[in-house]
Amino acid sequence: MPAGSETRASFAIVCGTCGSDKISRDAWANWDAIRQEWVLGAVFDYAHCHRCNCETSLIEVPLRPRETISLSA
Repeated sequence: MPAGSETRASFAIVCGTCGSDKISRDAWANWDAIRQEWVLGAVFDYAHCHRCNCETSLIEVPLRPRETISLSA
């Protein structure tokens, strides 16, 4: 593989208890007057699962790459 052509593996972040991807992290957003939008300032350790409805730990689950479909006959 040529240098610089590596691709980062895709992953999902899910609840460590139930495996749901309906999760949230506690964070701060700061108003940027020039961009006229909220900009993520910090992400904290607290994670919440909306399925379990409680605090949780988060885990990364690798996703399989999409299959390439050949259109040639």
